[in-house]
Amino acid sequence: MWVLETIRENLERISPQCPSCLRRIDELPHEKAVRIAAYLWEGCFQSANDVWITVCSGLLYEIPLEWFQAHIMEVLDSAAVNWYDDFEFYNLCAVFYHAPEVLVQVLDCAGQNIPENHADEWLSDAREMMGTWGHFQMITENYERIRNLESAVWHRE
Repeated sequence: MWVLETIRENLERISPQCPSCLRRIDELPHEKAVRIAAYLWEGCFQSANDVWITVCSGLLYEIPLEWFQAHIMEVLDSAAVNWYDDFEFYNLCAVFYHAPEVLVQVLDCAGQNIPENHADEWLSDAREMMGTWGHFQMITENYERIRNLESAVWHRE
């Protein structure tokens, strides 16, 4: 499948042996780890291709959540986010609906970057879409299913 090959080639340009190193991303040189995370995250919010988004999110979810919590601002700084595009913003947030601790940091960063005439509306919408803790539990369960499925598909080749 061309999507898998393209993503794999792009990741291996950043760091050989990627994506097999995602679960141990903290062992990579920090700059490469941040670039890998930013590339995968961009693939989740800049594309309209469902397969591309699914593969990138599945690989992104292999990165330990604790690593993201510690480095989210660096990854956001490295990612090419168009803060004027509400489609990108909402999809940027959706990637971490299963991780409220990360999502809160994303929304804080967004509050500083979204154009003033859109900030209140976009942030309000995003916070509303975050839902309740029951919603987060459901999202987390779906995340685990996707992660397991994507991992099996990716490593099958």
